[in-house]
Formats: sequence, C-alpha cells, structure tokens
Amino acid sequence: MMYWTLVKTFLHENFALRRLLGMNVQKQQFKAIALVIVIIFALGSFAVSFGYLFMNLAMILDQNGVVEVMIMYLFFYMTMLSLLTALFRANGYLFNYKDYQILEPLPIHPRTVLAAKATVLLIMNYFSIFIFTAPIAFAYFYYHFTVVGIIMYLLMFAFVPMIPIIIMSFISLLIARVTAGMRNTKIFTLILLVAVTIGFMYLQFSYSASMTNPFLNQQGFIAGLGDIYLPMMFFAQAIHQANLLSFLAFVGISAIPFGLFLYAISGMVRKTNQLGMSVVTKKNTKIHVYSRRTVVQAMIQKEFKKYFNSIMYAMNTGIGIIFMLIIGVGSLFFQSSLETMFAQYAGLGIGFELIVLIALAFCISMVYTPAISTSLEGKNFWILKSLPISPNTIMKSKVLFNVVLVLPVASISAIMAGIGFHLSIVTIMAMLIFIVVLSFLTSTFDMILNLYFPKMEFVNDQEVVKQSLAALIALFGNMFFMILDGVLVYLLMNTFDMAMNLLIASVLNCLIFAGFVFLLKKVGAKLLLRM
Repeated sequence: MMYWTLVKTFLHENFALRRLLGMNVQKQQFKAIALVIVIIFALGSFAVSFGYLFMNLAMILDQNGVVEVMIMYLFFYMTMLSLLTALFRANGYLFNYKDYQILEPLPIHPRTVLAAKATVLLIMNYFSIFIFTAPIAFAYFYYHFTVVGIIMYLLMFAFVPMIPIIIMSFISLLIARVTAGMRNTKIFTLILLVAVTIGFMYLQFSYSASMTNPFLNQQGFIAGLGDIYLPMMFFAQAIHQANLLSFLAFVGISAIPFGLFLYAISGMVRKTNQLGMSVVTKKNTKIHVYSRRTVVQAMIQKEFKKYFNSIMYAMNTGIGIIFMLIIGVGSLFFQSSLETMFAQYAGLGIGFELIVLIALAFCISMVYTPAISTSLEGKNFWILKSLPISPNTIMKSKVLFNVVLVLPVASISAIMAGIGFHLSIVTIMAMLIFIVVLSFLTSTFDMILNLYFPKMEFVNDQEVVKQSLAALIALFGNMFFMILDGVLVYLLMNTFDMAMNLLIASVLNCLIFAGFVFLLKKVGAKLLLRM
C-alpha cells in the first residue's frame, strides 16, 4: 500500500540512526559513543530534576486525596508540548515541505501524501511529549497504580496530539498563506514563535509562586481547566476511574476531527506548497549606498543574516536571550513577588543579586552559536575558506557575534535587576564585569568545540543545532563554568562581600578565557582549514 511505503520512507528519513546522531556511527564510533553519553546524561538530569518535583507534587496531592489532578497536569503538559512541536514543524512538514517537487509529479493521491506526512508528524510529537512527560506519568502511577489505568493511558497517548496539531496547523496554514507573497516570511514566523513561546512560559509560571515546588501553585488553574475543557476531563476520568465511556468519548473527540481535518485541507495543502515555490521579487528604485566596514564587521553582519534566516537556529540558541529579557523585566516590575519567592534563601546567605546572576549565567550558557555556526556553513564553507580572510579573523567574528547577541541583553537585564532589588552601584558594576567575562569565556569555549567536533554534512539546520556533539557539549560545558563560579562564590561568601566575590570569580574566568584564546591561536587555524 502506497501509504505505508511513504510512512516508512519518511520515518527512515527522519529517524535513521545517522540522522538522529548526525554522523556515520561505523566511521565515527568515538563521537557517536560520546554523543550517546551526553544525551543519556541530559535525559537523566532532566528525569531526576523534574521527576523529583513531580514526585513531591504527587505526594502532596495524594495526601490531600486528589492525586487524580496529576493526570490533568500530565494532559496539560502533553497538550502544550504538542502545540509547540506542531507550531515548529507543521508549516515545514505539511504546507511547505521540501520534497513537494518530487512527490507532486508521482502517481500518488495528494491525500495519501498528506496522511503519511501527518502520521510522521504525530510520531514526532509522540517522541517529544513522551520524553518530557514521562516523569509526570511515573509520579501518578507510583501513587495510584492500576493495570487498567496504564492501558488507558497508553491507548489515549496516541490521540492527545491530534487536536493541538489541528489548531497549530490552521495557524501555520494562515501564516503560510499570508506570507506567501512576502519576502521576509522567516522573520514574521520567527516573531510569532517568540510570542507563542513567551506566552507559553507566562502561562506555565504565572501560577508558580512557590519555590518549594514551582508546579504546586498551578493546581488551581489546571483543576479549573479540567472542569471546562472536555478532553482533559475525559482523559482524567478514563485513567483514574477506568471509565470506558470517557475513553471512547476522548478517542472520538480527538480522532474524528483529525480525520475530517486531513480530508478538508488536502486541497489547501497543495495550493500552499505551490505558492511557496514561487519567487517573490519587487522593483527597488532606491539607490543602494555602500558603506565601508572592517572585515570583522562584515563577517558579523553575515552571521546575523544567517541567524535570522534559520528559524531553528534562532529559536534554539535565542531562547536564552528571551529568558534574560523576562528576568530583567520581572526584576524591575515584579520585584515584590520575586522577593517573596526568594525569601527562603535568605537563611542560606544567598542574596537576590546572586540568584538573579545565576539565572542570567544559565541563560548565557544557552546561547552557543560559535559551537554550530561554522558547521552551518555546510557545503558553502569552501567559499569562506577561499576568501582572503585569515582563519583567526573568521573565528574572531564568530566569537564576537555570540558576544554581541548575549552581552547587551544580559547587561540591560542585570541593570534592571539591580534597580529592582535596590542593589548598590558597586554590586551592579561587579555583576556587569562578571557577565562580560563570562560571555567571552563561553563564546570562545564554544568556538573550540566546533573546531574539534564539526558537522559539515547535514540535510537541514536542525541536525547541526540539535544533534551535533559540539552543541550538546556546549550546553553542559557552559553550565560547568557557571557551577565552578557558583562554588567559588559560595566558599568565599563568609570572607568577602558579594561584589568582591564576583570580581574574584571574574578573574578566574579571565584566566580560563586566556587559556582558550592561547589554544585558538595555537591550533585553531589548522583545525579550521582542515574542516
């Protein structure tokens, strides 16, 4: 059957071991093993941290006799993650897929292609939501284990992403049709994704005033949502009460609209893909004025164009920048609420400035463009190498690009936090010095990682941004510097004041940064030319 053949082909395209790991396992066994270890460590860290919080939450709910609320938490996070996953993938996988020119001339009905694409999109959702919601499901079944409940959960799991995919597909279709005649489609889509991400974060944490367990204060909101949103109510009743009617109602309310949706949009999908193939041009009567720039400035400008031309690249490395803005605005306008949240740390001698600085340092560690920017040159890297530009200039521009991305936002956020928490000028200056040094340190370290672990062969940017070894090591390696500084500041807490501790940590970071610069100058050019 053609449907199953397409599904098999699409699955192999997206989930082949070489695509998932981003390398040939047989030829690069060491890198493959290192990547698997990093992935296992990342998933283990996530499972332990979030698993502890949800186990604690389930214990509290069980003691109060309302452990079934955990199922509503489970459904809520499954739905929200499905919405985000569908928003990122629906447009490129349904309405503007790259293999349209290959599939359209084949003697295959468009609905068959659409059904196969939608099936693989569902499987992608299953993969992501299972990883992130498994700790919630485990916490619930730990306190309320039933074989029927587990069977109900596994069966209904397949239907949870269907309604979110319908919603986000309509939004993606609207975007695709509106922007079909625009030249800056990716910028528009990126702005929308940022807005949705901020909205999701606000919805998730607006009820989380408790620092003991940030999910505890969401109970009222989620329970109230379950009373008015029928799929959530049916999902909870089917699992907790083994209610067959609720199970059938949930399956019907999810599957029937999804089937009708696929049947109805097949024509629109074809039309939108055709529109996406058109090239939009316009007559520009303005006189173009050239301005002279240094080589580094021109290279940084090139990095900006690449950055905003790749939605996957910008969203994954820019999420830390969004977080920093939220921290700064929150510190300035919600200072009293944050003080209440952080009050429990006063007994440990941890001031507001250190808590905010830890958050900012964490966000800085999430911006790792030098770890992947060289790899993203891909097949065009030979052009960059052939230019009369020294390897040191190329590396310098990529490092400085990351600093330009991070430093202004981090500095403004630190100043807003200092004003919001009424910190002294000396402390604010020490925070700024620490942020400057940390930005250069992480950026240089990330550049070194890309030189040692390049990934020049890929089908799309996602393979480099999410699946390359350099990207994964950059995330956890940057956090290591943050932990190292935190331990140093904590050990010196009773010896010096906070400003002096931050300056000492900055000196340590400067020494490490100097070592990385020396390493780049010694072997960087050779590694870059060898790529």
